[in-house]
Amino acid sequence: GSGAALCVAARALTGSFERWEPLWLAQLFELRGARPPTAPIVIVSIDESTFQELNLPWPFPRALHAKLIDRISADGPIAIGVDVIFDSPSMFGPKDDEALGAAIARAGNVVLVAAGAQDDQPLIARDGRVTGVEREVSNLPLPVLRQGAAAVAPINLIPDPDGHVRRAPVRIAVPDPQKGYEWWLTLDARLHQQAEKAGLPVKPLPDARDVLINFRGGPRTFQWVPYYRVVTDDFKEIKGLFRGKIVLIGATSEVQHDVFATAFAGAGTMPGVEIHANALETLIRGDSIRAVPRAVSTALAIVCALVGSLLVVRLQAFRGLLITLAVLVVSGLAAYAGFRYGDFWLRGVGCTVGLLLGYGATVVENFVSAQLYKRRLSPFFSPDVLRALVRARDVESLGPRRRVATVLFSDIR
Repeated sequence: GSGAALCVAARALTGSFERWEPLWLAQLFELRGARPPTAPIVIVSIDESTFQELNLPWPFPRALHAKLIDRISADGPIAIGVDVIFDSPSMFGPKDDEALGAAIARAGNVVLVAAGAQDDQPLIARDGRVTGVEREVSNLPLPVLRQGAAAVAPINLIPDPDGHVRRAPVRIAVPDPQKGYEWWLTLDARLHQQAEKAGLPVKPLPDARDVLINFRGGPRTFQWVPYYRVVTDDFKEIKGLFRGKIVLIGATSEVQHDVFATAFAGAGTMPGVEIHANALETLIRGDSIRAVPRAVSTALAIVCALVGSLLVVRLQAFRGLLITLAVLVVSGLAAYAGFRYGDFWLRGVGCTVGLLLGYGATVVENFVSAQLYKRRLSPFFSPDVLRALVRARDVESLGPRRRVATVLFSDIR
């Protein structure tokens, strides 16, 4: 049991279990199921139907985006978040940019986005040596657009090593020529601020750099309104839909490659704009998934390894197996209850491995020890007596004792 505990502790401290823990988190989301969103969030989706109805290539004219913002703004939304990057002049000329900039200024509550990127430029010298320049760049919106915006915010989503998006940044370090780096609030945090200014009840922003998103469900969990319905005559039918809402505008078409894998979309079909909707709801409600510290989960894994071994020692292998399985079930239910009702995520892989390893290692050790014990005693006892001795091996009846005894020596032919 001690050996199993040391092994589990070493694996936990080196992060070997971390590649499997997210699978347990995804399983917890599946067991809990989807939840209806409660924050007033609407997504204006740039989808396949929009391309078909408008019969326009991407990027759309910015005057069309201006028309979209004007119509949404006329409905009285809380804030408008535009998940589209405008870092270069429009191909339709300066007046196209000016039209969009004027619409943004008229609305007064539009948050534009910037995407940070790592720009690595390898250089090959004449002698064949390869050097390079590494720098981080931010694709800020054009000045004519951002001067009338309520805010400009980074929009980067950072997937985990397995490609799944689980965390939403709250603050991102942005390169600054004078300061080196400056911490900016992200799109979701800026929209949270706009909602708070508008009087929407919200929880305070966390001090952390990022939060674990409490996903409500898969794609289309939040209400989608196609882009074309807002800029065409269909708007008459949906007028009033955006009143008192936070409106997110972004691509939902897989053709534009802004899709990711999440807890409810393991195949990578969740649009980035809907991930932001989930992150914004998480910030507004203040119910981000709270991971139990690794030190606590490591300590629990060590305890589980010792408990698994102790069960074998005290109850023998079969009964110990039954109790071990019962402990697994109860601990799994407890972890699920904490996740469902308290939004706690207990890393369960280390605990499971510790319990099974402690049990299994002790069973194997007992088996090997019993075989060696049988081998030593088999020349002296019959099989029936040998089995009885092995069964009683762990009982103190075979230990040394002082006894008064009569011994009869006889020679029988």
